[in-house]
Amino acid sequence: MIKYIGLLFIFIESILIGFSFNEKLNNKIKILKSVKSLLQQFKIEIAYRMPTLIELFSEYTDESILQLTNNISENLKNGLTSEKSVINGVEFSSCVRILSKEEKYFITDALSKLGTSDTDGQISLLENAVERIDYYIENAIEDKRKNSKVYMTASVYIGLVIIIILL
Repeated sequence: MIKYIGLLFIFIESILIGFSFNEKLNNKIKILKSVKSLLQQFKIEIAYRMPTLIELFSEYTDESILQLTNNISENLKNGLTSEKSVINGVEFSSCVRILSKEEKYFITDALSKLGTSDTDGQISLLENAVERIDYYIENAIEDKRKNSKVYMTASVYIGLVIIIILL
């Protein structure tokens, strides 16, 4: 009896692993959409209010990337340059760990250029960044569409194979 309970536990664990991989894909899409929202909000703020970089980052409150914006804001308050603040913020924020190197580089590049040109230049930069992040969002959605079923099916089959081997 205990053997069958253990086998059931193994099967359930393998399915949960498949769900966790699927959840990572969902979180990646959510984070990229939050970054897009951040860029759009920054564009509006810069166009109409012209806040400091510290104000921009400290006023953004989306939970998905709150750790990132707080890290960047704290780095700016501590006197680091905008480029160094963004690099450190991206590097030490766990919320962006699931992003690819290319996506992290894009975010670092787009955010570190804020405050380095006039208002029109920054707005243009942010418009281009929003267009580029749409590309990353589309890729993440396509990746989820392709791999979601694979992860779930593989986790079920792996669980069944383990059960068969242990029987």
